[in-house]
Amino acid sequence: MKVLCAAFSGDGRRVIYGLEDGTAAVADVEKGQDVLTLNCHKRRVISVGLNGDGIRAATAGESADG
Repeated sequence: MKVLCAAFSGDGRRVIYGLEDGTAAVADVEKGQDVLTLNCHKRRVISVGLNGDGIRAATAGESADG
């Protein structure tokens, strides 16, 4: 699956990335493993963000009309 967007937490320990299938995932950078997968959108994820310590995530998905 193709990664469309990504963002690091402020402390650099986590990264969130959005995929073209509507899934977003949060990964532990040091371990190189996903710690959370979000099946959050029907279309591709176009924007992601994490708060400073990587505890809260936000995503935005492509709308049905564009």
